[in-house]
Amino acid sequence: MTPAPLTARGGLPSPRLDRLSDVAAALAARADEHDRDGSFPSEGIAEVHVAGLLTATVAHRYGGAGTGLSGTVAILRVLGRGDPSVALIAAMTLFTHAT
Repeated sequence: MTPAPLTARGGLPSPRLDRLSDVAAALAARADEHDRDGSFPSEGIAEVHVAGLLTATVAHRYGGAGTGLSGTVAILRVLGRGDPSVALIAAMTLFTHAT
């Protein structure tokens, strides 16, 4: 996992939307295991974080990408196909950052 590059303004990592499918595939590979064990998907959250997706909705004025509603929905739809639990955690984080 290579961290996402910082934004041009030196703020938060830019969301790596080009890695979204790869991240979802990595989530899917462990989703059944976490469902069976009832364990927290920490590896999946780390994958989403390294791809810069957890901070996608942070506003430009705070050094973020300022991803809007349609972009956020697109991110969550793909993550949800990989692991709905990770998508739910990501949604809570993204919505908090958006406000």
